[in-house]
Amino acid sequence: MSAQLNSGRSPRRSFARIRPGRLALEILVILLCLAWLSPFYLLIVNTLKTMPEITASPLALPAALRFDAYTRAWKQAHLGEYYKNSVIISVVSVILSVSISSLAAYAFARLRFFGKQVLFFFILAGVMLPLQIALVPLYRLLSGMDLLSTYQGMIALYVAFTIPFGIFILTGFYRSIPVEIEEAAHIDGCSWFQSYWRIVMPLAAPGLVTMVILEFIWFWNEYLVALTMIQKEAVRTVMLGVMVMANTFQLDFSLLTAGIVIAVVPPILVYVFFQKYLIRGLTAGALK
Repeated sequence: MSAQLNSGRSPRRSFARIRPGRLALEILVILLCLAWLSPFYLLIVNTLKTMPEITASPLALPAALRFDAYTRAWKQAHLGEYYKNSVIISVVSVILSVSISSLAAYAFARLRFFGKQVLFFFILAGVMLPLQIALVPLYRLLSGMDLLSTYQGMIALYVAFTIPFGIFILTGFYRSIPVEIEEAAHIDGCSWFQSYWRIVMPLAAPGLVTMVILEFIWFWNEYLVALTMIQKEAVRTVMLGVMVMANTFQLDFSLLTAGIVIAVVPPILVYVFFQKYLIRGLTAGALK
């Protein structure tokens, strides 16, 4: 009987524990989430409507689902070709940048050599260098090497500018891994590279995935360097393609919104699928 009475009181007690301040905070968070998601609603809904429907009521749902705007954006606006360029530049840049940063960070975290601290802080100075002030000399450098509007030139620039940040994050992450594990591997006959490849790399997976996420999103969304260094349509990236599309199809709102949706899908997917590693990797790298 007492158990029944206690169970009957529990909902009231739970309701009584809900404070007005907490309830107001939750309502505010919900409203902020709806406000943040409203542009995405407008973006996606207007890709499915015709121009008369959009001009009549941008907020209303479409009378019928039409996906032809995506097809026109992919083919007519050439986003398919720009997608290929962005994939090549972003993926290759991520692989090279993360690989070089990982090896260099492991050396700074584990090896002892003359001038280690001075070299480390010299490399980190690259993190504080604004990209904008280097555009003119970099443009002249690539022009002199005949690398303007090429995959090689864009990849080299992206890799060079992201290596210092990668070294900073991964060095702290490697220092969080107990050195005794590697010492045991060295006793068993592993070299420095073998212990790095077989032991440290699996343990450092969250940090490496963090770098992959951050760098891929930056490479994919980067606009200023691409606008300066790419002058040929054959090498245009997605973000440059969206700019050209906005100038060419100014009155075709369904095509424009479809192109924007196509452009933002890869970074969102990368973040959604790998976000659990992001905070863990950044926290470990920042605390050490």
